[in-house]
Amino acid sequence: LRTWALPSLMMVLENNTHRAYPQHLAEIGLAAEFDASENTGVAEHRTVGAVLAEAEVSYEDARARLQALAGAFGKGLETPPTEHPAFIPGRTAAVVLDGETAGVIGEVHPEVIVEHDLEVPVAAFELRLDALR
Repeated sequence: LRTWALPSLMMVLENNTHRAYPQHLAEIGLAAEFDASENTGVAEHRTVGAVLAEAEVSYEDARARLQALAGAFGKGLETPPTEHPAFIPGRTAAVVLDGETAGVIGEVHPEVIVEHDLEVPVAAFELRLDALR
């Protein structure tokens, strides 16, 4: 079980270092979280994750794509600042749809980029698909 999709997308980028940049990837898949109300103690939900790897990529590039996705479902989007260990402090935000935190967006931390042997910055987001209903 995985708790979010972005580590898998980072592994795909790592496996594609022999390919030219830019590389933009997205995935819809299952993620799990602990949920005591479930018989199994785990609840699964669908997420959409995306990574943008290129020399001049920024938080704003990822936010523009996320805004387009939310807009396609008629949803307004808020991105209040937050902290997350996979992202650069000050370049990370929560994804809030209809007043509910549904994901995270930001510029991937340089330590994570080095860990995956990548040569360019990465901006990314992930959110729960049920928030787009």
